[in-house]
Amino acid sequence: MQKVAAKNFQLRLSHFTIENFHEAVFWLDSKQNIFQVNDIACEMTGYSKEELMAMKIADLNRSSVLTDWAVFWERLKKEKKIIFEAQHRHKTGHFYDIEITSNFVEFEGKEFSCSIVRDIRKRKLEEEILRTVSEATSGFTGKDFFVQLAKNISVTLSMRYALITECANEEKTRLRTLCYLDGQLVLENIEYDTAGVPCEIIMQGKDFFMADGVEQYFPKEKGIQSYIGVPVFSPVTGEVIGHIIAVDPNPVASENNQTSILKIFASRAGAEIERIKVENKLKQKNVELKERLNEIELYHTSIENLRDQIFWLDKTGKFIRVNEAVCRESGFDKDELMNMHVFDLNPDLSKEEWKARWEETSKDKQQVLETFSYSQLIPEARWR
Repeated sequence: MQKVAAKNFQLRLSHFTIENFHEAVFWLDSKQNIFQVNDIACEMTGYSKEELMAMKIADLNRSSVLTDWAVFWERLKKEKKIIFEAQHRHKTGHFYDIEITSNFVEFEGKEFSCSIVRDIRKRKLEEEILRTVSEATSGFTGKDFFVQLAKNISVTLSMRYALITECANEEKTRLRTLCYLDGQLVLENIEYDTAGVPCEIIMQGKDFFMADGVEQYFPKEKGIQSYIGVPVFSPVTGEVIGHIIAVDPNPVASENNQTSILKIFASRAGAEIERIKVENKLKQKNVELKERLNEIELYHTSIENLRDQIFWLDKTGKFIRVNEAVCRESGFDKDELMNMHVFDLNPDLSKEEWKARWEETSKDKQQVLETFSYSQLIPEARWR
């Protein structure tokens, strides 16, 4: 009795598992007849169990793989499992993309196929979005990149508005748009508060998707029914620095929940935002450097053109720089002076006196002296 009970339990468990699978399951016989399906198969196709079990698989699937059923069946018997993509026709008449895993089963002398069918519309849409947007934005940077990214997100998700933003304050409660799009029209950038709108949730580092009823739950989003958004993280600090969102006045299908794809583009947007910040800092540094160089040039020109003589000397009394006035008054050119010492122009100054004056100047930081120097222009003259 225990063995029978255990067997019955296993049978019930198997039946319950298949019936509650989150993927559609179809049982077919060797003649293409559908003789059993689970509830998800009914949801996916729009048909009831009774309707499906009165149909052949060709009524749903016109795939070229199944065109010659006898060849397909022999291949399935040999390989035991075949995976392929196809399209099923919904009861309403539209076709949708699927992936089928057909498994060959032989039970009590009869041959069957147990096929697991996955709806891959979302995956196909993700692939299309990734390909389309990547190709469209690959050659752009800066503002042009954000515009192209927003335009392609709007088109591929079929949502009217698309926004790419960055934080406008340290508290991350205000956002500034880097691109604000209505259809294909680029609007003027704006700043706005996040309180009471889905942006507030996204800026906490969370994805957000609502296919319908946005206005009902967020009254500030007047006229908006659907909403999708992801945070933009800094690749440098890991902090949230903005977001990407797309919104529409109308409800959208669940397949529009493409937050996983938007995250890829949010990563690229985060890198671009940081690149622009670095570029702007570099530009500012270059402006500051240019101003500093201009200032230095002004000082240099002023010193060179002063009527007063200016000497730069080292500890030994050697000249390391002089201005034009020194050359003019002494009669020596700069190259000659650079090989001379203070003693060459002032023979009355001894090395001991120079050492003492250097120590005094080092201590007091400045010293005012009166002295006479030798002039090559008038050898017998000495100038003060």
